[in-house]
Amino acid sequence: MRVMSGVVAVTVALAFGLGVATAAQPHEVAPRQVPPYDLETEAIFEGTVTQVKEHVMLTCPGCGRNYVASMGHRGPGISLYLSTAVGILEVHVGPLGFLQTFDVEIEAGDQVEIVGSRVNIKGRTVALAKEVSVDGRSLLLRLNNGTPRWVRKRE
Repeated sequence: MRVMSGVVAVTVALAFGLGVATAAQPHEVAPRQVPPYDLETEAIFEGTVTQVKEHVMLTCPGCGRNYVASMGHRGPGISLYLSTAVGILEVHVGPLGFLQTFDVEIEAGDQVEIVGSRVNIKGRTVALAKEVSVDGRSLLLRLNNGTPRWVRKRE
C-alpha cells in the first residue's frame, strides 16, 4: 500500500494467473469464515470508489481471533467505499499482504465493478468482495464457493 499526498492506493500485483478471473472452479463447501461469505446474497455492485482505506481486522466473537489472521494473514485489511446508484457501500476487499501480490492500483475516482456478498458485520451491512474489476482487469479474490484465495492450507 502506498500513501501519496493523502491518497491511499492499493498496490496489488496481477501475477501470472493469480488475479485474472479463471474458468470454472470446483464447487466445494467454504471453510468456516467470520463473517461467512453468503452465496445467497451475492450480487454485482458498480460505482465510483470514493475512498480506499485500511480497516482494523475484526475478531471472531466466539474465539477472539483476528478473522483474517486466523486464515493465514496478519495485518490490516483493505476496504473500498463505493458510491453506487443507491448510496455508499463499504466493500471489504482482503488483507493488505495478499493484495500486495497484485500489480493494480485502485484509487478514489476509479470506476469499478465488484462481485460480492452482502453481510452484517457488527451491525453494519458491508460487502465482501469476491472479484474486483477495474481498468479492464479483474482481481479474483475468492473461489466460486466464497473461500478466500488468501487462505493458507493447514498441513
